[in-house]
Amino acid sequence: MQYLVSSFASSSGPDLAKVAMAYRSLVEIEESRSSRNQTLPIYNELHDRISATGAKGWPNDELEWFAATAWNNGVYYFRLQNLSFAEKWLSRSRALLTFCPTLSNNYKDKCENLYNTCLQKLLGT
Repeated sequence: MQYLVSSFASSSGPDLAKVAMAYRSLVEIEESRSSRNQTLPIYNELHDRISATGAKGWPNDELEWFAATAWNNGVYYFRLQNLSFAEKWLSRSRALLTFCPTLSNNYKDKCENLYNTCLQKLLGT
């Protein structure tokens, strides 16, 4: 699957819908085989790729899916009081949210508040 992501992304004028679909498939396969934390590097790689190319051309619904699932993972770990993982996921969600204007307009404050609360608890302040 990682090969597919690379081949879709490296072709001239990559089909970003296929690249996004391949990343999403990677996440779903990895989650079915192990834990959700094993998928964090996939989200990190996706974020780096989008940051390098810009969000233009990436399917908005897929970007929103990645931002929302990262958020959900952060909330999950926050509720478990696993603050280290919660911070990582919430941080990734915040970063991905910057590529999703509609979602960002509706959830940015909520995301920032929970992230700050998580940091305060993590740092013991």
